[in-house]
Amino acid sequence: MSLKEDFRQAKEELSNDEKMLESAFKIEAFVKKNKKILLGLLALGAICFGGYQLKTYLDERRALKITKIFSEIQQNGQSEELMQKLKKEGGELYEFMQLSRAIEEGNQELLEQMQHASNPFVSKYACYELASLTQTFDSQKDYGAFKDLVLLQEGYLMISKKDFQKASKFLNEVALTSEFKDWALRIGHYGIAH
Repeated sequence: MSLKEDFRQAKEELSNDEKMLESAFKIEAFVKKNKKILLGLLALGAICFGGYQLKTYLDERRALKITKIFSEIQQNGQSEELMQKLKKEGGELYEFMQLSRAIEEGNQELLEQMQHASNPFVSKYACYELASLTQTFDSQKDYGAFKDLVLLQEGYLMISKKDFQKASKFLNEVALTSEFKDWALRIGHYGIAH
């Protein structure tokens, strides 16, 4: 019995080895047949990986350059030369700094320029700040995330002008889910009570 089992086991091992060898021949034939395509894909993968690494390296260098310029501005103040460097290297940071300066100085002209910033947040915030500064809100403008705050301010301005009907209209437009809804209700109540 043991001889039959040994024979069967040897036969199974040979069969498995034969299948493995057959698979290896199939893979070898596939590689030979598609050698150019496989080498092309490998080269493409290497180029993509290299490109990604290069982009990451250049982005890091740019970030370090922008950080250095920003650090110089913080230490030495805003000189025209440094601001132009920052504008060239890090446009969005330049826009944020310009917006900050415009708000700090109450500079309407600069706020008007910043309404056309490439960064959507800077653009919307400049619109809001300019309208808030001049107390002229335009219902046609898109104030983005500041819409409810604009409505709240418009309502308050109408209350201060004793136009309670318009105030109520603005304050009621504040979204129910807005964190300013409670303030809108309070301001509306204040207007009615006084």
